[in-house]
Amino acid sequence: VTNATDKGDCPLLNPLVKFENKLGPHARLPIVEGDAYKITQVFYNILTNACKFCTHGSITVDAGINSARDKLEVSITDTGVGINPESVKRIFEPFEQESNTSRRSFGGIGLGLAISKQVIKLHGGDVVVASTPGKGSQFVISLPVTE
Repeated sequence: VTNATDKGDCPLLNPLVKFENKLGPHARLPIVEGDAYKITQVFYNILTNACKFCTHGSITVDAGINSARDKLEVSITDTGVGINPESVKRIFEPFEQESNTSRRSFGGIGLGLAISKQVIKLHGGDVVVASTPGKGSQFVISLPVTE
C-alpha cells in the first residue's frame, strides 16, 4: 500500500498516514477457500477507500479467528473522516456514497462496497462497518475457515 498508486498513477497513501500491518511476517492464519481474485478485489476496494478518506493518522490491518473459531476476521481500521450513522445504513447499496461531495472529491460511483459485500456473502462471510464521523472507520471482513 505504501507505494501503491490509483488508476491515475497518483499515490494512494498520503505521506501523513502511517500504514500498519499488525499481522507480522510469521502470522499463522487458517486457510480460507474461495476465489482468490475476487477476495483480493474486496481487500483492494476497502483498502483504497481507507486511503482515499484518511488524510492523516493511520490505517491498520489485523486478522484473527473469531471466538467460535469458524471464521477468519480481517479488520481494516482508519483514522479518516468517518461515516455518518445515516450513511452507514446505505453504503453497501449499489450507487450509494457517503455524500455527493465524496464523489466529486474522490471519484467512484458507489459500487465498490456493494460488490465487496456481495462477493464475501457468496463465500459464506460478511462485511460489517463501525464508524464515527471525524474519528474513522473499521471494516471487518469475515470468511469461513477450511477445516
